[in-house]
Amino acid sequence: MSLSKVEYVKGEEQIFYRKDGDFVPADLKEREHPSLKQRLQTIAALSGIYYLVTHKLFRPLMTYLLSKHPQWKALGTRPGTFNKDAQDEVVYVGMAGVHHVFCAALAEYARRMKRKDENSSVYGISHRSLYVYAGLTEFAFEWVDFLLMAMKLWPYQDRDPKFTALLIFHHLFGLLNFRSTGNELSHRDDVQGLAVKLLGVAGVGCLCYPLQQLFNLQTKSGNKKALALNTFNMACHAYVRFYLYFTKAYSLFKEGESHLVKTNQAHLTKFAWGGYYSLTVFNVVVFLGGLQKMALYINNIRTLK
Repeated sequence: MSLSKVEYVKGEEQIFYRKDGDFVPADLKEREHPSLKQRLQTIAALSGIYYLVTHKLFRPLMTYLLSKHPQWKALGTRPGTFNKDAQDEVVYVGMAGVHHVFCAALAEYARRMKRKDENSSVYGISHRSLYVYAGLTEFAFEWVDFLLMAMKLWPYQDRDPKFTALLIFHHLFGLLNFRSTGNELSHRDDVQGLAVKLLGVAGVGCLCYPLQQLFNLQTKSGNKKALALNTFNMACHAYVRFYLYFTKAYSLFKEGESHLVKTNQAHLTKFAWGGYYSLTVFNVVVFLGGLQKMALYINNIRTLK
């Protein structure tokens, strides 16, 4: 079933979207989507909540739990993959993993609500609004992190150039694409399914990383376990951040570009593609970091008795 159609009204192209079985003009449909002001207000509120929950409550809890691991002190004696402080890195990546999985679960719940009933809602919140909140909650992570960078707060207190540059490429995706959250294209089932896969698998990979780093690298057994988990992580990474991202996500960005042009929002295409290519850089660098870890584990296995 087509979600939109194009007709010519008084010689001008007019886009219509399907609503309740009928087609309505695009300008009327777009009024249902959050305005720029509404998005900014929502992200500001979610960013405050995100900071309080993750940095004031969850970060101390995760640090406490990880510090109970026998290899925690040993982890503090070696650098991380991208951060000079491996302990800070595993806590940060673990927090990001929980956040990504939560947003993916929220988006999937909204997707299932829509599949069950187009007019479904939970506590008065429609599936469309719930999906928008999932996206904006994910983007709040990027906004908060940029503020932390600017203020030289954890985990950017040391201004580690490699770590900071890597996260800038990641966060630019959210900063440049948050305005597209809630448009008609983002509510398509295939688009939502792809978003859930990208976020969900990325989150699982982030949650695996602290475990991988806490294996005892002074033993062959520890390196073999770390290698196995790293290989699993890289396989997931290759599937989602390369195969899906460079095929399906690219096609959807091309389709989104056409949508923006037709709805007189062509100026947003540069932001969209800027975010796409910045995340591409992040994906490649993270994969190279995984290869570096793989080489380390294999070398340790060969040299250790």
